[in-house]
Amino acid sequence: MHWLLIAIWAPLLWALSNHIDKYLITRFGEGIGIRGLITFSALMSGLIIIISYVVDPNVFSILSADRFILMISGVLYTLAILLYLYALSHDEASVVTPTFQLIPVFAFFLGFIFLNEMMTGRQMLGGLVVILGAIIISTNFTTFKFRKKVFWLMISSSLAFAIYNILFKVGAGETFWTAIFWQSIGTFISGIFMFCLPSFRRDFLSIFKKDSVAIVGFSSLVEITTVAGNMLISKAVILAPVVAMVLMVESFQPIFVFVLGIIITVFIPVFGKEDLSRKMIIQKICAIAIILAGSFLLYF
Repeated sequence: MHWLLIAIWAPLLWALSNHIDKYLITRFGEGIGIRGLITFSALMSGLIIIISYVVDPNVFSILSADRFILMISGVLYTLAILLYLYALSHDEASVVTPTFQLIPVFAFFLGFIFLNEMMTGRQMLGGLVVILGAIIISTNFTTFKFRKKVFWLMISSSLAFAIYNILFKVGAGETFWTAIFWQSIGTFISGIFMFCLPSFRRDFLSIFKKDSVAIVGFSSLVEITTVAGNMLISKAVILAPVVAMVLMVESFQPIFVFVLGIIITVFIPVFGKEDLSRKMIIQKICAIAIILAGSFLLYF
């Protein structure tokens, strides 16, 4: 199968998980919707640990230093998701998720600083264009109020994701399932730590007291779609002639989030509502177009 037919499903699955996250937070409140959801998600990585070990029993064959790096990447992954969920509690999915295109921007700059990877002038320009698009989509032009809290939460989340990706690359080498195993251990440890915190533990346990079937079901669906998207991208990277081409496909996530937001608002508003005013739609389209243009400059 052509790599593009595999890769294109990943951003669509991630977009779906973005809207499910928003639904959970909106329906069950900031407490259960964030602290309970992130704790549930982190502890669910225990299942991935088991699957990884079954697929590749040689998970203990890598160096201790690489194990530690991968576990730290798992902790950073959890932190990135937590920051993203808090941002999602303050605004629509189609406003929050385009800022994820800052991840490669940070990755380029971090690679330049710590790994001596060179950046071209075109890549630097692309990074600035992506930042400009993020600022545009984070600004309410009706009141000319900058969504400062959402912007900085997503900046922090994108930075955490970028560091996570770099550490994962450094620790993984070519041992995919072994890397997934140790990264998931870091995520699982994060879940145990959060469970030890009274507020996180209370909200996590509340999941099983109120609408437990709905929360567990939707939370599990988020995990499945996210992990499936990650696996599809990894497979596409192996098949594609140029890795940057796969990264460009990931840039379509904001478009899928935007389109799914419209479909949900029009046909199944019980699951969420996006601002479909003419001014907001134009703003989102322009911002997404700018971010895509910046992503193109980064990758090609």
